[in-house]
Amino acid sequence: MMARSPIPGEAHIARAARNLIVIQNIELGFRGKTARADALLDTGATYCVIPDFVAEQLDLRESDKVGTEVVQAILGRRSTMDRHRIDRMRAGTAQAHDVDILVGEAVLGLMLLGMSFIGKFTTTLDLDEKRVLFRPRTPH
Repeated sequence: MMARSPIPGEAHIARAARNLIVIQNIELGFRGKTARADALLDTGATYCVIPDFVAEQLDLRESDKVGTEVVQAILGRRSTMDRHRIDRMRAGTAQAHDVDILVGEAVLGLMLLGMSFIGKFTTTLDLDEKRVLFRPRTPH
């Protein structure tokens, strides 16, 4: 089966303070279930990380797990998180399919929007206009 291309778009920055960029209302979809969460934009995170309550809304199960990852969290603390692949994720009008996510501890009650989503696009942060632009990647 051929991979579905990401849909370019943009997302509004809800808050930008002290190096924290928050995007509201990220939509996640898995097997017909939908969940929403606000997210910290984190270009240093390899994966998107969702809190347990979002995983419960998506009905993610142990049998859906595609692996585990040892991650270095805040203050150097290491933890092991389950890795799943969800069907789709939408930030504003941008959407990507088959996004790898980790399930773990929420940071300030927010999910992390990491490179497993961001990297599917050429991404530009426009702080003057308070938006993140997700454009198609160009082949090299």
